[in-house]
Amino acid sequence: MILQQTFYNCLLTGKRKNISEAASINSASAFQAILAKERSRVDRNSHVFSLVAFEVGPQDSCMDSINNLVFQLKKQIRITDEIGWLDNGTIGVLLFNSLNHEARIFIEKTKRNCSPNILCKCSISTYPEDMVEHPHNNGINNTLRNSCHHYLPGSTSLPDQKITKDNQAGLRLQPVFFAKMPVPKRLADIIVSSIALIALSPLMVAIAIAVKLTSKGPVFFNQQRAGLGGAPFRFLKYRTMYVDAEEKKSELLQFNERNGPVFKMENDPRVTRLGMFLRKWSLDELPQFVNVFIGDMSLVGPRPPTLDEVEQYDNWHNYRLELKPGITCIWQVYARHEKSFENWVRLDIKYRQKQSFLFDMKLLALTLPAVLSRRGAS
Repeated sequence: MILQQTFYNCLLTGKRKNISEAASINSASAFQAILAKERSRVDRNSHVFSLVAFEVGPQDSCMDSINNLVFQLKKQIRITDEIGWLDNGTIGVLLFNSLNHEARIFIEKTKRNCSPNILCKCSISTYPEDMVEHPHNNGINNTLRNSCHHYLPGSTSLPDQKITKDNQAGLRLQPVFFAKMPVPKRLADIIVSSIALIALSPLMVAIAIAVKLTSKGPVFFNQQRAGLGGAPFRFLKYRTMYVDAEEKKSELLQFNERNGPVFKMENDPRVTRLGMFLRKWSLDELPQFVNVFIGDMSLVGPRPPTLDEVEQYDNWHNYRLELKPGITCIWQVYARHEKSFENWVRLDIKYRQKQSFLFDMKLLALTLPAVLSRRGAS
């Protein structure tokens, strides 16, 4: 249900007085700011919070039931808790310093005080203990036992932002934390990636043949990487290492030249001679235009980490998972030689704060000179 449509329906039926309770809670943008602030506080102080989301009923319902729900929620919350709108006509309640079971008690109290037709669906997300959303059956619709309600603020019209049932289990972050992908950014991804795949197809075919002829193994290196929210996707690049490279990685960890949960080693013995050349000029990354075209990645965004690297993340490192991963970003342009993983994360956070279409175009324009300089490439 769209909130604006609900308000208009109420106004048309002469029920202006009914919007008083619903209008008194935080707007969607204000509530998002509150959530972001509370999450930052939790990351610093090791507290927790739970977010309870109530979907407020059928589309043709008016504001009486919504006001009833808001009135009951206000009676139950503490002075430190917050109520606000999430997208899709969903009301969210931020329960400060509350665990999942405490949020469930909150829902049960709400159910007892509200009419049954209000609570069509609700869910709980506890941060940071429960990174994957838990569906909560409210006793009204039994089919909810096997379903999980996701809410994606500001981005529900974009199919590439939606998390499917197949990769839902791999989520490390709730969709409520995801950054909205602007429509122009997605359109640019489709247009540029399709042009690049067509224009570079002769070169890509030549590289594929060279990889196949110079070493045993497949042409492409397929690996599960963490995408938006930590959900795994199939990451593509040309194979630059010998086929037993992953098995030998543990033996080389002592030579890691990066600080933190990321592995990088100059003169890696697992890399083939052709692979060294491809890596030096970043030609091994060309197949990722396919990832961009199908929507797993974007042209500009944080580089996608491996799943084992994500398992080692501190809470604040997860901020780089709020954006769709990309081929290039601030780190790749300005700090490719930087060895500190935490500085890398800070640059990814900076990108989210500065993200715009023009800034993306600037980073894309600066990527080619950065590649040609070969600084930090290996």
